[in-house]
Amino acid sequence: MKFANGRTQPALEPQHSAGSSAASAALQQSPLLQQQATQLMAIRQGKQQQLQRRHLGGIVSQRMNLSDNITQLKRLSSGKLNVVGENHPESGRRRISEEVVSKRETDGGYWTEGEYRKGVDTRNLLSWIFTSDKRDRGDSSELLVEMNAATLADLADIWVNKATNYGSLTIDQKSEMRGAMPALYRFGNDAEVHNSRIQDDTKKKDNLVADVKILLTIVKAIAGGRDITTYSNLPTAISGVRGHLGGRSRAQISTERTSHMQTAAAFDAAKPGVWKVGQNHIDEWPVKSGPYEVLTRDEFNTEYGSELTDD
Repeated sequence: MKFANGRTQPALEPQHSAGSSAASAALQQSPLLQQQATQLMAIRQGKQQQLQRRHLGGIVSQRMNLSDNITQLKRLSSGKLNVVGENHPESGRRRISEEVVSKRETDGGYWTEGEYRKGVDTRNLLSWIFTSDKRDRGDSSELLVEMNAATLADLADIWVNKATNYGSLTIDQKSEMRGAMPALYRFGNDAEVHNSRIQDDTKKKDNLVADVKILLTIVKAIAGGRDITTYSNLPTAISGVRGHLGGRSRAQISTERTSHMQTAAAFDAAKPGVWKVGQNHIDEWPVKSGPYEVLTRDEFNTEYGSELTDD
């Protein structure tokens, strides 16, 4: 380095503190210290690599999850029928917001499981007011009569042993059985309602409904703790109902309902809108895409859940 007067400053040597020099000399003279220092460096390097792997793994995991989500996301399609799974109580609480979202996304209609009818309603305003809709239902009324009857019989069958041995029950056991009976009423009532919706008299389930009423009368007697002598007729009443079902279980009848829904959806594939059905039917649906769309409850909730609020 030159100064203004032309003299040159000698190059400065690197400066080391006394402590640093002493530590370096001790490290060079002690094999044990050298070994410990090497181990410490290896540990530090290992920790850094581990943290790097965790970080990269987290990024990869996040990207994989994001990729999976992108693959799994499914939206409602405009201009065609969308059959969408639901939990009935959940959707029942937010029916209005579901309808708003569905109509917006599909430029079409919105129907609950029991509301949907095949084809287009061709009635004009006047006939719409004064005449009933003659179109076939997407969810078979005949099968609904049978499924509700089967459910009533299955639930009543749980109590056959106690009902036929009523005299030997404790007060608590009698109270328990009486308290369980009202939950069965709706299945008998629903069977009758669905039968009334069958428009073709040749397809009505009048004989089945008559035996459902007999069974329901005994169930109501048990609930009220009266007509005890009729309790022994419970097994016969259950058999009477099941005799109309051709040996089919409730689950089998439910699967038949799913098949009927599939036929209706295929017929109406180009009808824009959303038809909400129980998720159990979507679980049985063999094809999830085609001329119409099929969405699960989870797919619908994932995509639109933030907009769905209780009515």
